[in-house]
Amino acid sequence: MAASTAVHSNAFNFLSYLQGGVDPRTGQYTVAISLPAFKANNLAGPELTLQLGFNPLNAHDMGCGLGWSLQRTEYDPVRSIISLSSGETFKVNGVLPGMEGLYEIEEQKILSFKLYDKGNGRYLVAHKSGQLEELEEVGRAGSKIALPVRLHSFEGRTVSLYYEDTDFPLLLTRIEDEQAQTIFISTRDSDNNVMMHLHPYAGEQGTPLATFELLLDGDNTVKSIVLPTPERANWRFTYQQDPVTGLMFIVQAHTPVGGQEDITYDWSGHPLPPGAFSATLPRVTHWQRDPGFGQGIIETQYSYSETNFLGAGSGITWDNSGVDNLYQASMDYVYQSLESWQVAGQAVKTIERLFNSFHLLTSELTTQGANVLTVSTEYYLQVDVPFSQ
Repeated sequence: MAASTAVHSNAFNFLSYLQGGVDPRTGQYTVAISLPAFKANNLAGPELTLQLGFNPLNAHDMGCGLGWSLQRTEYDPVRSIISLSSGETFKVNGVLPGMEGLYEIEEQKILSFKLYDKGNGRYLVAHKSGQLEELEEVGRAGSKIALPVRLHSFEGRTVSLYYEDTDFPLLLTRIEDEQAQTIFISTRDSDNNVMMHLHPYAGEQGTPLATFELLLDGDNTVKSIVLPTPERANWRFTYQQDPVTGLMFIVQAHTPVGGQEDITYDWSGHPLPPGAFSATLPRVTHWQRDPGFGQGIIETQYSYSETNFLGAGSGITWDNSGVDNLYQASMDYVYQSLESWQVAGQAVKTIERLFNSFHLLTSELTTQGANVLTVSTEYYLQVDVPFSQ
């Protein structure tokens, strides 16, 4: 649930964070597992792509396990945070005068979507692609979140989404197309395991075409994700809790094809500005990947500057309203990370990255042996052309 993370930053809106693995910008390890895409309405659309994601900064269990969620668009009306199915999050500033409920979102760099308030806890997200998402507030009083209840394709075809679990009211439990055909079902049983069925009645003798299983431990962390294969190939995860923030971080992952990833953290990690929820945030220092079957082990080490994406050392005071705190820093604020590829304990390749106060990559220096590649980027302000909706 991206809108409810412990820290809000536009550094989380870049692909290096959203696609999984270690993000050199933030030093966080995330997981992204895509379910097969499937089309509704007898292949007429819309096409649905569901993705399971783990974010260590999400301290909530919304139905899929602690830190895990199905990526989707959602709007938190209390904190005024909009999160898209792509994983991007933005602070919403308020309704623009005379614009029929259109919200202002200053953090948008590209006008790829618009958010409208339709009244009575209903919202509309209009994407530049032509897709529309109707959102309605669900959940318990005081913690309601606006979630998609209907999706419209560019061609006008629709699917409806339902949230029917009383214990986890924000868990997507069913997707239905225009012909009232159920194309997705998700349930959480008494053992806290989550079953996700794609086309649940379209297989032989009315069985699901594919089933994904999320097996949870007693602490509500996902210990295993079982794929729809005869041998029950699966992902397996081991976690460690940060004693300062209470957040859970993955320290080991086993892949369905026999690989293993080990992640080591600096638990004192990134310092945060005064007034933040914590004095520090853990960050990855070592990422080891063993593909298995006798293949070579890949080792990567990470180090970071004293400044960081959270604004440490900038002189700012933490603002918990949901605005990116780094925007309070001076325009010349920069932070840096160093990625070092290791063989037998020796660095064979290093990548030094420099980011500005907008989290944009301004310089990348790659060194391998006697070879050095430097890439520098300059940025200019450009007003995006609005799209009508």
